[in-house]
Amino acid sequence: MNKDITYLEHFHLKYNPFPVAPDTTNFFISRTIDRIITEITHGIETRKGFMILVGEVGLGKTTIGRKIMSMLEQAGIETSMILHTGFQGAELLKEINRDFKIRARSGGLGDQLRKLNDFLLKKSAEGKNCAIIIDDAQNLSAESLELVRMISNLESDREKLVQVLLIGQPELLKKLASPELRQLQSRVIIHQEVRPLSRHELKDYIFFKLNAAGNDGTTTVSSSGLRAIYKTTKGNFRKVNALMDRCLYAGFVLDTTKISRRIVKKAFLDLRGKPIEFYHRPLSWALSGALGLCLIGGFYLSRDYLDSFRKSIPVSMVSAHFNKQVPGQVLSFLRDYGLSSYAAAFFDGLTHGSLNAVSRKILQDTGLCLIELAAVPETVRHKFGVLVYPAQDGTTKRFYVFWRPSFWVEHFYYGYEGPEIRKIQEILADLSLYHDNVDGIVGKNLMKAVVEFQKMMRLRVTGYPDQDTLFLMCNIQETKSYGVNSTPTKTTG
Repeated sequence: MNKDITYLEHFHLKYNPFPVAPDTTNFFISRTIDRIITEITHGIETRKGFMILVGEVGLGKTTIGRKIMSMLEQAGIETSMILHTGFQGAELLKEINRDFKIRARSGGLGDQLRKLNDFLLKKSAEGKNCAIIIDDAQNLSAESLELVRMISNLESDREKLVQVLLIGQPELLKKLASPELRQLQSRVIIHQEVRPLSRHELKDYIFFKLNAAGNDGTTTVSSSGLRAIYKTTKGNFRKVNALMDRCLYAGFVLDTTKISRRIVKKAFLDLRGKPIEFYHRPLSWALSGALGLCLIGGFYLSRDYLDSFRKSIPVSMVSAHFNKQVPGQVLSFLRDYGLSSYAAAFFDGLTHGSLNAVSRKILQDTGLCLIELAAVPETVRHKFGVLVYPAQDGTTKRFYVFWRPSFWVEHFYYGYEGPEIRKIQEILADLSLYHDNVDGIVGKNLMKAVVEFQKMMRLRVTGYPDQDTLFLMCNIQETKSYGVNSTPTKTTG
């Protein structure tokens, strides 16, 4: 079995949302990052000359640098990006020229510098701008930094021929403050600093990455889980990615799609060298526990005991057993939707607190989508057959409805555009929750509106328009029935 595929399918994800390598495709833009990119790209486009971007290890400086380079290239600006600062002096200049696709006759410093100057003059005559981006610039020697200053001095009668962006750790500032580099320090026009994510930005970042990877609301992060992640990582991008990667693994091992404080703790210990172990109950304990529960409470068994007990029973016997025990209100509920043949499997999932398998089967066979809610508005009660059933905690109730959606939302991340997004904007605008352009593009205001709607309707706050959220959006104000029967049906349970 392919464990990677199983891992992603468990969370309904298309790829790992928290990779170690820089990800400029699904790039999260916080307010701070947006300001940094805007100012630096504007500085390069207006030929300001020399710029610096600094930040501690793991704050995404390289990713920001790659994003800036991508935006510059889209704007028609020639770029040379140096990622390995093991190059010094003439070798550094040779690497810059190589990235510009400049060929020099010799490797000498003078010849390399003349070739670069000729290249820049030619591009300037063509009306083009050029930029050099050097990552990990704190590793450059004083002599190499002085060479970079000389390169930045290349100019025509009217403007700078090349713009230079140095990206590095705070040690770069200390190096530039030395007396021998005071000329370079005086030429810095723009100085930006990357900072860690705030608590609010951390939440936005995690859900943005999950949603971009295809999350449909299955994978959630609890409030206590978010607090634990922030406490552990302090908003450092690299630490967040590493911890969230382990959190997903821990959730997979422990068979949950909810990243709770417990999951975060196990993931953190795993990073510290304490592996996460699969959880198995001894069969003798499961059997004795099952017997005790049978004596006390009839046939109802907890999920852990029942799973262990059922492994020793043939599937046909289990199905037959449950078919006999399906309560009348469940049968009546399914009959109203023409789903009587799914009664045994549905009640099996209902008592286990896991309806994913049977709901996917019903959706595939009939096009009906199962909706599970903590509360049901009166408008929904009048239009749909509703099953009321005790939740797993035994103290609250859950409400179940089947619905045939008129549209689906498969993608929902910042910048995504589609006709289904326009429909969501229109619905939330009618509810006075969305006050921006109805343009079919996911933006911050739409994401906030979805969250506000979920809070208002007592839904799981995922920030994603999952099937339960879409159901209430489409039916909270409408009068047309989306169920199988066109006439109102009774509430059962």
